[in-house]
Amino acid sequence: MDLWLELPEGLVVGQALIDPNGPAVHFPETLLHAIASPLVGRPRRPKRVRVSDGRLAAELREAVPDIEVVVAPTPELSALIAQMLAAMSGESDEGPSYFENGRVTAGVVAALFHAAEALFRAAPWKLASDSQVLRLDIPAFGIEGACVSIIGALGESLGMIIFPSHLAMERFLTGIEQDRLRDSNSPLDMGTTTLSLNFERGADLPPRMRREAAEHGWPVAGPSGYPWAQHRDRDGTPRPLEERDVRVVAACANAVAAFFSKHADHFRMGSAAPVSERFKGDGDVEVRLTMPYESSSPSASDGGPLRQPVGVGSAGSAKSAAELHEIDGRLVEGMMDFAGWRFGDDWLRTARGLTVRDEAIELLAPFLVYQVLLEKRPVAHWFGHESDQRLSGTERAWLQAQQAAWLSVWEVRGVEPGRSLKLEDMLTGEVRDVQEVVARPSCSPSTASSSIPRCAPRSRQR
Repeated sequence: MDLWLELPEGLVVGQALIDPNGPAVHFPETLLHAIASPLVGRPRRPKRVRVSDGRLAAELREAVPDIEVVVAPTPELSALIAQMLAAMSGESDEGPSYFENGRVTAGVVAALFHAAEALFRAAPWKLASDSQVLRLDIPAFGIEGACVSIIGALGESLGMIIFPSHLAMERFLTGIEQDRLRDSNSPLDMGTTTLSLNFERGADLPPRMRREAAEHGWPVAGPSGYPWAQHRDRDGTPRPLEERDVRVVAACANAVAAFFSKHADHFRMGSAAPVSERFKGDGDVEVRLTMPYESSSPSASDGGPLRQPVGVGSAGSAKSAAELHEIDGRLVEGMMDFAGWRFGDDWLRTARGLTVRDEAIELLAPFLVYQVLLEKRPVAHWFGHESDQRLSGTERAWLQAQQAAWLSVWEVRGVEPGRSLKLEDMLTGEVRDVQEVVARPSCSPSTASSSIPRCAPRSRQR
């Protein structure tokens, strides 16, 4: 077996079973497959890998010259294999833990239990309907315009789900509907990442988590009131929790419990009157909840930095870039749906009038919403104008940045691996240096790129 382990999270992102009597497996191909189709999360490329065998390292250096290859012991893999063998023999004491392999401290977990106890006792799901969502703002965590949905109206799956924005919740609901029609072999796509708090029966909680709760004496409102925070990627895969995730869930749970206790009549009567409250939690972290969601929509700062959505922590730029890529995809999908009902037959005629080769299909949707004019403006303009209150600050800022960019065909004129690409705009002749840390090894000077990228605004390029 070849295993690729991603640190520091300890995620297995690639594996290949090797039959000694079968055809040989080219070692670098296992890394390339893990990069293109990781077992957890979206495609991403490491800057550095470590292997214990010098011969294998030489093969990697030849196949992926842009990635630093280090020859050194790999005790992490030995520990993982030991866990696998122990699990197979039934001797394992491993499993999900509230401490997430040391990433979450006992104090933060205790705060989660206290907040969850208050939320469970308030039981907002007894009155709240699916349509009664709350707007969530936590400035200390860079969260603006997130959306909270209380679940459990039918008495099952009690808790709450935090979406990056109202638009993200809409994409999630669309994903659920499409999943019902999905072919069993096609990948799951829930339309967005989610951060959630679910309540479980103690008997259903993983043994290790139940033991941790008992050993620390954390408060639980009842046999079915054990909290379990989860962070899921767009494909439904659980993502390892960071301490920030747990703090966000705890702060939100405290605020929702207090908000519901004070405004239960708004839920009971289905009132449309706007109400907004600010709450202070642990560490004086301020949380603002607003209902209905659309009644509060602070403007994005013109020209300011992009705010981080729910799920973006303090990880490196590669992780932030992946999150922003997801936001861009979510916006394009939302604009495609918006254009369908906003422009009707005009939109259908426009879309049908464009024919592209299979390899360019993924470029069609961005081209339609950002470049094609309907009523003298692109769809992105109308969407931003009419959907502003459903977007987070990050989404609004990203939409503005994309409209300030331009679409073109670029040819590679130079490559500085790990640093930048020199590109020439084939339509205008303009040459630009574009910072790109992966500096794809497949690119070479005088080789036209096969894609038609949307470039960042001029002010964001070097």
